[in-house]
Amino acid sequence: MTSIKNKPFLPTPQRPLAGLLIVAAGLLAAGCDRGAPNTDANGMAPNTPAASGVGPGVGNSPTNAGAPPPDSPENSRTGSRVGIPQGSPEAGMATPENTPTTGGVGAVAPSPGAAASAAPPASGTSSTAPGPAVPLSASEKAFMAAAHVAGLYEIEVGRIGAERAQDTKVKALAGHLVSEHSVANDALRGLAALRNVELPTSLPPDRQADIDKLKKAPAAQFDETMVQAVVIPAHQDDIARFERAQQDARDPELKAFIQRTLPTLHQHLKSAQTLALPPKS
Repeated sequence: MTSIKNKPFLPTPQRPLAGLLIVAAGLLAAGCDRGAPNTDANGMAPNTPAASGVGPGVGNSPTNAGAPPPDSPENSRTGSRVGIPQGSPEAGMATPENTPTTGGVGAVAPSPGAAASAAPPASGTSSTAPGPAVPLSASEKAFMAAAHVAGLYEIEVGRIGAERAQDTKVKALAGHLVSEHSVANDALRGLAALRNVELPTSLPPDRQADIDKLKKAPAAQFDETMVQAVVIPAHQDDIARFERAQQDARDPELKAFIQRTLPTLHQHLKSAQTLALPPKS
């Protein structure tokens, strides 16, 4: 028989294909072995107490030397740690337990309006109440008393005019006297209560005498008497009194009352001067 020991190996055309199939089969087997747990001759995992009689990691057989322990992250195809369920917060998956929520939805950055509303007030603003008012002077108290009496007088004049005036415009002026002087007196009484000032509640004798005279005026002369003899001079006195007090008053609320009331007094005087009737023969 001829020896082929020293003859060169000449592969046939079929041998390269067979070699590739063998290599592929080997790679496939290696992949399967990598995913399967290492077992000993009895089919048991050598790292378990049943196979070795000791705890994990002790008594490993030479067949799995260098292999990662069963509890390492590399021992799972998914890369998750052994003993941690898939989809748990530790596995890095978003769940209702580890996802921050606001109002039932994913947390979002606050809107600029919300941030502005939560910001502290500007340093230039102050929420403190104003300090105590300066005690009223004797002249301020005297003005308040005189202004209240003038208001009572003109309210009474307006009531009489609403009943007896014949001209519709005079009746309308009488209505303004009642309503607007009542508002002013109410404000003045409120301020007097805050400042512990006692205001008169009735007319002095001279003013009451003027009221009685107006009530007795003849019907044909009532409108003229009311406008020229009562309303015009009374409001001229009121305006002069208020303007003096505006210059002298120190109390801020009293000054504010004067500033609010002066335009009304001027309007009443202007209306009365427009309604001034020539004397009848």
